[in-house]
Amino acid sequence: MGNNRGIVVAATGDLLIARDRPHDIFRYVRDLLTEADITFGQLETAYSDQGSLGSSGPRGGVPHDLENLVAIPHAGFDVISMASNHAGDWGADALLDCIERCRRHGITVVGAGADIGEARRPGIIERDGTRVGFLAYCSVAPDGYYAGPG
Repeated sequence: MGNNRGIVVAATGDLLIARDRPHDIFRYVRDLLTEADITFGQLETAYSDQGSLGSSGPRGGVPHDLENLVAIPHAGFDVISMASNHAGDWGADALLDCIERCRRHGITVVGAGADIGEARRPGIIERDGTRVGFLAYCSVAPDGYYAGPG
């Protein structure tokens, strides 16, 4: 930073990590992700040891084993969207737990939260005197997955 290259933002699509060695998923791209000024990704599930399958609705869930979350901070993600059609598969408890775990790693979470205000709140990241805002929305979630007033 501090040169004329501007700010480099790296972004990924859906992240669904379900493997014995979670860090390996990024083995070929980790250097690119960690060298970027800001790294953004879409977390497809709420990694948590809380919640229960289907507690937010009738949908079958994707894997959410908590051990897989370690790959996200390891790969240098600064901002994570949780506006996913699978964010509520394991219920609000799992979603809120995953958000808090990301925050403890210094990761800004957008697109989900305890209520609609938190879900719509932009994530603002500042690098080298420039502020970049992130918003995330999902329009294909099952009933019961959308944020509301409370």
